[in-house]
Amino acid sequence: MNFFLFAQARKYATTFLKIAYPVPGTAPIDEYEKLSSFFRKNPGLIGLICTYPCRENCTNLLENFFASKFNLLAAEKKLIKQLILTHKINILPALLVELIAVEHERLNEIPCKVELSHNVSIESFNSLKKYFESKFNAKLIPSLVINSELICGLKIYSRTKLYDYSIKKVLDGLSRSIRETEGT
Repeated sequence: MNFFLFAQARKYATTFLKIAYPVPGTAPIDEYEKLSSFFRKNPGLIGLICTYPCRENCTNLLENFFASKFNLLAAEKKLIKQLILTHKINILPALLVELIAVEHERLNEIPCKVELSHNVSIESFNSLKKYFESKFNAKLIPSLVINSELICGLKIYSRTKLYDYSIKKVLDGLSRSIRETEGT
């Protein structure tokens, strides 16, 4: 995605949420995630929509398809129709990603992946989560992944944050240092 498209999608998302869902937590994030996943699984679809000369009837069919398949409300139907009519439908996949991100920001939440080297108890995981919530000053919405390559450690990453504390990171750093020293 180019930066202009990203910036444009961000502006649309911020404006749309302020107007359509002024109260944080009311936007249908789950539906946005389903539609976003649909576009990730069908990457050529948006290009097909962009290049097809769509008349009013076609626009209504497309708008109704997205609304019924993904349980979109009237505000989202209007947004999609506006994007089609202004020939900016190509930003819809990026816009969905930004709608989700902006809504999480408004709720002071950070969706993230938590990679651990091994399974831990629920109490330990909750303790880790609580620690990082205080460190990041936001509520974490974690998805847990076990990654045995970490070698005794953890990695937390989101769109904007990365925390890596594992023996693998230390060993990789040492290996790079040694190669750089030998190379000079």
